[in-house]
Amino acid sequence: MGKDSVQGESYENRADVPMEMLAEGNCSLILSDVRFRDAGIYESYLVVGQSRVKNQILIHSVRLAVVDHKHIQSVESGKDLILDLYTNQAKMLVFQQEGTPEWRVLWQRGQDSGGERWVEERGRKLVVREVVTSNSGTYRVVDEEGLTLSTVKVSVTGSVATTGSEVKEKQISLDSGKVDAPSLCLTVVLFLSSHALIHLP
Repeated sequence: MGKDSVQGESYENRADVPMEMLAEGNCSLILSDVRFRDAGIYESYLVVGQSRVKNQILIHSVRLAVVDHKHIQSVESGKDLILDLYTNQAKMLVFQQEGTPEWRVLWQRGQDSGGERWVEERGRKLVVREVVTSNSGTYRVVDEEGLTLSTVKVSVTGSVATTGSEVKEKQISLDSGKVDAPSLCLTVVLFLSSHALIHLP
């Protein structure tokens, strides 16, 4: 609406059509901090006609799919494992040791870890300090709804000896339906840390 714009409640501070692009005839929508609930169909319309009689002309339609990050990582025993959080949506890090069915909580946003300081949050990353062979397995970062934002399969190599007792972790059972990323029809793939540029000519 001229220089004014209105954003939907769940898109506040995340959706933008830059005026400098619009002045050149490009009405592409930039969607930041993409999340699973953003998946769906986006359509742009040109509104024409007088004040009382207006018509909407479809310009473009895009089906957006959102998927989680998947990585395989190898780290030497005794060194730190660094995991990207990608987004502020990250609420919890869970771990499944190789060969076991259980998932354990290693980190939760906003909760004090007490004396267990071997997992640290540093900006947009988590650091698992001085890993050992038993740290091999699958690491998942999930959001507040239990949906997987990233999955990293980690193998610990080398034979560096460790000292001291291993830190005991709180064990939880996770509903597999909530841990796995939703199955979406993939047309446009976006990573959660990226900006989505939906080109609407």
